[in-house]
Amino acid sequence: MELIQIAHPRFRDQLLDDMLKSYKVPAYQRDTPAPVKELGDTEVIRLEGKGEDYFLRPLRPSDQRRLQTFFYSHDKATLFQRYRNEPKKMGTAKAYRLVNTDLSRDMALCIVERQGPREVILAVGRYYVLEGGEEAEAAFVVHESMRDKGFASLLLGKLIHIARRRNLKVLIGNVRADNTSMRRVFEKFKFTAASAEDPSELRYLLNLEGHAEP
Repeated sequence: MELIQIAHPRFRDQLLDDMLKSYKVPAYQRDTPAPVKELGDTEVIRLEGKGEDYFLRPLRPSDQRRLQTFFYSHDKATLFQRYRNEPKKMGTAKAYRLVNTDLSRDMALCIVERQGPREVILAVGRYYVLEGGEEAEAAFVVHESMRDKGFASLLLGKLIHIARRRNLKVLIGNVRADNTSMRRVFEKFKFTAASAEDPSELRYLLNLEGHAEP
């Protein structure tokens, strides 16, 4: 799947079909990733000035195991703030769904560290377009050891940029009221807070039509 992802888009479907016939990719892998043109031709951005080999790129089908490893690295507080409970596991089926986002509609980005030939996911940000096609809900999670490097702001800034380029009108973030770090990130990008149905949460809204590029 990683080789298919770096092939020219014109050949990706045929390559996937050939690999399916030879059983070299899982049978449930039916679609090749859609390009994210808003990130440039390579779809990979090196994060300059961070001191390590950090890269921002789309989340891809080949990230299934990396995403599971990322999930299992979280502490209980992170799991509760992100998932509203403390899930014990992320099975293969769920991980598959999360890394097979339709990037022509929704968006899923990650920040990885390259350790030689190995990549480790350190942060994930995504938005899902809501019914009606004009609004999207955004969320992100950063590994506890990486929370002073500005990764959340980088992810949210890119999500806003892509959402505006795709003519979405509103970006929404639902945040636990006690999650002060995530609240600061949304407020940095001029989201306005409103009460949510759940009194323990806040609903942040950003009008993309009147929002300048971050």
